[in-house]
Amino acid sequence: MRTAGLTCAWTLVALVIPPVGVSAATPDAAVRQVLNRFCVDCHSGPSPSGDRDFESLDLAANTPAVRIGLQEIADQLELGAMPPSEAEQPTPAQRKQYGELLATILDDRRRTRKPETAPSTLRRLTRREYRNTVRDLLGIDITMFDPTTEFPADSLDGGFDNNSRDLVTSGFLLEKYLQAADACVEKAFGNLAERKPEEWTFSAPFRAQSELDSRFDRIYGPKKDMILYDNPNSEPSFAAYGVLEPFEHGVPRDGLYEIRVRATAMHRDTSFGKNGTFHINLNEPFRLGIRPGDTASEDLHHSLPVEPLLAEQPLADDREQWYTFRVPLSQGFVPRFTFENGQHASRGAIVDRIRNLNPERVPEAIQNSADFTERFVWSVEHGQIPQIRISEVQVRGPLPAADKQQRLAVRQKLFGSAKIFDPLQSDHLIRRFASAAFRRPISQEEFFQLKSFYDTRQSQGDTPRAAYKATLKSILCRPQFLYFIPTQDIPNTVVDYAIAERLAYFLTSTMPDSDLLALASKGELRTPHRRAEEARRLLNSPKSNQFVSDFLDNWLDLRSLGSMPPDAHLFRVYYQERLESAMLKETQLFFTDLLARNAPAIELLAANHSFINRGLASLYGIENVPPEKPSDFTRVDFTDGIRGGLLGQASVLTVSANGIETSPVVRGVWLLDKIMGIPSPPPPANIPALDPDVRNATSIRDLLEKHRSSEACSRCHNKIDPLGYAWEEFDPVGKHRRAYWSGGKRTLIDSSGTLPWGSTFKNFREFRQQILAQKKFFVRNLTTKLLAHALGRSIEPDERGAVDEIMAAVAENDYPLRDLIIEIVRSDLFFSRQI
Repeated sequence: MRTAGLTCAWTLVALVIPPVGVSAATPDAAVRQVLNRFCVDCHSGPSPSGDRDFESLDLAANTPAVRIGLQEIADQLELGAMPPSEAEQPTPAQRKQYGELLATILDDRRRTRKPETAPSTLRRLTRREYRNTVRDLLGIDITMFDPTTEFPADSLDGGFDNNSRDLVTSGFLLEKYLQAADACVEKAFGNLAERKPEEWTFSAPFRAQSELDSRFDRIYGPKKDMILYDNPNSEPSFAAYGVLEPFEHGVPRDGLYEIRVRATAMHRDTSFGKNGTFHINLNEPFRLGIRPGDTASEDLHHSLPVEPLLAEQPLADDREQWYTFRVPLSQGFVPRFTFENGQHASRGAIVDRIRNLNPERVPEAIQNSADFTERFVWSVEHGQIPQIRISEVQVRGPLPAADKQQRLAVRQKLFGSAKIFDPLQSDHLIRRFASAAFRRPISQEEFFQLKSFYDTRQSQGDTPRAAYKATLKSILCRPQFLYFIPTQDIPNTVVDYAIAERLAYFLTSTMPDSDLLALASKGELRTPHRRAEEARRLLNSPKSNQFVSDFLDNWLDLRSLGSMPPDAHLFRVYYQERLESAMLKETQLFFTDLLARNAPAIELLAANHSFINRGLASLYGIENVPPEKPSDFTRVDFTDGIRGGLLGQASVLTVSANGIETSPVVRGVWLLDKIMGIPSPPPPANIPALDPDVRNATSIRDLLEKHRSSEACSRCHNKIDPLGYAWEEFDPVGKHRRAYWSGGKRTLIDSSGTLPWGSTFKNFREFRQQILAQKKFFVRNLTTKLLAHALGRSIEPDERGAVDEIMAAVAENDYPLRDLIIEIVRSDLFFSRQI
């Protein structure tokens, strides 16, 4: 029996079908007439276009394949991408009526489809979720401590690191879990004992990196200062890190340390800088930075995997004075000093460019010398090289107030209200810690297993405290900690904790807080209203910043930023201005602002503002940016129609390039997938990457036009390439350009094109407007990506109806971003046990 909605839709389509020329008795027959008239010429036979055979599609069958096929047809009609431009086209009214009919048929089919009984896939913590969870569970600082360093990289599914299908567990990973649990618990217990502050003083002579140290000895003798030339991004670096060599084992425990540095900035007024010898901005003060160094590393004089910028300070020119910093340091780490806005790859400038660009000022003997050391020594002594010099360093800590606060936090996590471990409270403490680790109350059986482990360790000779430590380590290796609460075949009382866990990891990337667990214990998270209230609370908390950064990494692949570093000679500004971190922060601040204001989701593309610092202002050609410090970000409104939304932000423009050149194909694929939600099929196996016949191809457009001359290639490239052409107005680091330069030759960029749905554009500005016209596709894709991030799995085509319901709930107000997230949390899909 047909639903009323389907009957109404059939009445509507009956008004449209007569022009087809055939009488249709049922909705299925009407759809068949539409397909026969507009689709089957291409989508039939042994090699149907796009591998979609609509001639043999059994419209009466309510199977996943048929539903997916009907949905694709509806989407192509709505988008206007089909039929192809050279074929007969339905009128706009017909497109609308056919779309409404297909939507109603699909809604009916989804409601009456046979329920799927496939088991859920167990989902484990990702590396980032593991780090955040042990941080909050044990109260430890993970700024410099990463227990997941040796974990295998999490597999990515469509860019998402939390897809349960790909989060496999291997024997190697299990071994690393054991090591990580040991390191985490030992770190927590190591921060319990009170420790008096210690002081260390370091002065000349300081040691430089091995290839420079003997040369510095010759120049400066036994009184040599710590000298910094390059910025820490330089590769290869030249005196980029200042190291306290006698600090062999680093600081004795985690804590806040006061670091006093006697330093000066020298040669910012160098006369050699006027001819561009030094790749450095001499118009701003030199900045001294502090980055941590792990003493377990073999070489502290070069970059390390974990080295966040802990602090920085501008220095006075040519005047030595003391500067004071307060920075956190982990046990075994030392402070290292950096010239944050120093030169980039200055070796060539020091030994070659000074000589080549200033022959009248360099002695002939030095100019003609083949001895690198001889030229080096003269350059350092007489070349007025911009530098920072440090003559003395004092380190004191851990500072008592901060140390006490940290000890109390860790003690509360491990012992509750007690100051020390009390064996008489072992049952309570084990149950308490395990419940926090498992994100739910533990069962009696689980408690007996843990208590038995604790007792066994004591019987083997452990003290009660040591047995308790071992028990905590075992808890961190158990599936109940490493995996999310399964959502099928669990007691109803546990479902509530699964919802709390899902909500917490969605919006904070860590374990549920006490408020969420309290609501779960009362069963209140089952109601959409209560889940919405908690989502608002979490989005208002600082913890939601982690959601923003993690979701942007997953959706836009921003975690790959820097994985293909731009060419250091062609894009020196990328390193001089630390643009990698600035690009990432711009997009995070932009998204956070829209979320806080509950702005329409389309503003992600349509906004004419963003948040930039001085480095990005320089890249974007913006003058008079207010921030006093180069690292400060400020809101800037744009009037050029280029910057503002995601499509004009350097982060996405850089992550969609390869660091050396741009590719319309790569960027076009990125735009279709990340923005429009239309993944491109892989090229046929028998098609080469690019047509080998590239004669007379003078540009990338010419090359691709030749490639597209093949019918097999054109099917995909007609859809991909035009989007990439629009983005050719931006170079590999997102700087706007009008032309290509190659071998001294300038070639104007043609950024025009025709989109798959027939709309044309002359340049990026017009392209941006054409994308905005398809806002429903963008918002649907955004909703799907948010759901994938929330649920830790791919969203199946058959769940399209649930996605559309979420969108419909906020469509009236033009899809406000925060409301969209709230509606996801309210949805049946989020609450479902079939995850």
